Amino acid sequence: MSKEINFFDVIFCIIGLILLLFSLYLFLDTKKAIKDSIETIGVVEKLENNSPKIVFNTEDGQIIESYSLYINFIKSKEVKIFYDKQNPYEIKINLFIFLWIVPILTSIIGIILILMIIPKIIMKNQ
Repeated sequence: MSKEINFFDVIFCIIGLILLLFSLYLFLDTKKAIKDSIETIGVVEKLENNSPKIVFNTEDGQIIESYSLYINFIKSKEVKIFYDKQNPYEIKINLFIFLWIVPILTSIIGIILILMIIPKIIMKNQ
């Protein structure tokens, strides 16, 4: 193993730091979106062209039809969702994988990229 820290090591470390900062932003954004939203139950429906949608009622009784890219992965007819009170068409599906998987994956990749340079730093200082 080379003891030298090369250009690519530095680039990977910088990319790892950027991914960690981005994952922190995603965690905080998701947490804020959940805190500022209202939880309800939506009904998953299929349209003629097999495009799924979620239909739900807001607190004030308004019926909202919203679309999500992830609905195809949902097997049940009903799903818990969060909707923004100011813009009820902006929804988040209340499942761990849909809320937290992207922040977790970006964190893991960022940590791996940063940790790749640690053995070279240790070997260089010996």
